Amino acid sequence: MNWLVHLTEPATFVAVLLLLATLYRLRAAPRDRRSTGAGLWAGMLLVYLAFATPLGGNALLRPLEDRAREAAALCLADGPPPTTAIVLAGGVDAGASQPGDYQFLTEGSLRRTVAAAHWARADDTRRLLVSGGHGSIPEAVLMTRMLADLGIDSRRIRIDSASTNTAQSGRNIAAQLGPVQAGRVGVITSADHMPRALRELQSQGIATCAMPMDYRHVAPILPGHLVPQLTALGKSTRALHEYIGLLKHALLDRG
Repeated sequence: MNWLVHLTEPATFVAVLLLLATLYRLRAAPRDRRSTGAGLWAGMLLVYLAFATPLGGNALLRPLEDRAREAAALCLADGPPPTTAIVLAGGVDAGASQPGDYQFLTEGSLRRTVAAAHWARADDTRRLLVSGGHGSIPEAVLMTRMLADLGIDSRRIRIDSASTNTAQSGRNIAAQLGPVQAGRVGVITSADHMPRALRELQSQGIATCAMPMDYRHVAPILPGHLVPQLTALGKSTRALHEYIGLLKHALLDRG
């Protein structure tokens, strides 16, 4: 019954307001315009629920994470594992004033950094290339300092602190790796971001090996997943951002 707690969230209040507006329209509007007005409000309510409920948010995330899982399986089955991995930043909050302020990294960036440290610690020959340029102190700088504090020698890490989006990361990473890069390069990023990251990197001629982490899809749990929640809106926002990025890339490829 923990889902009852979410009934007090602002996300639920919005759904209740939309429902009340629909009912009011049905009751107060003239009979000849009642169905049209109520239909519009009901449509807005349904669209909102599709994005604001865990059922909808997880449904949007699942295809992205499934593609990441498939890419990871291909990576394992297709040749020796990579010895170099790209770590893509996932955002940073305002407030960092020095390289040690990695507490300002977003949850996504923190999770990717920990996953990269775990991978690098398993073999001293492994190398990392950290990419991300958002923030007064670039994400890549903060993540590199965190990696050092997690025991990764800074001599094993290269930094791209100029990229502020995935497309720029692809171009700048390709320039850093150069034509002499032998074999595949691992890609460490959140599972929902992996399809777009692979597409951008591969478009720059980089042979990639997907190493996704930070899976967030949760199988439906009813009735709780029918209640609007802020976390569900966050998942929907993440998924829509990725779908728009993939669509943009597809349109550019066509052009």
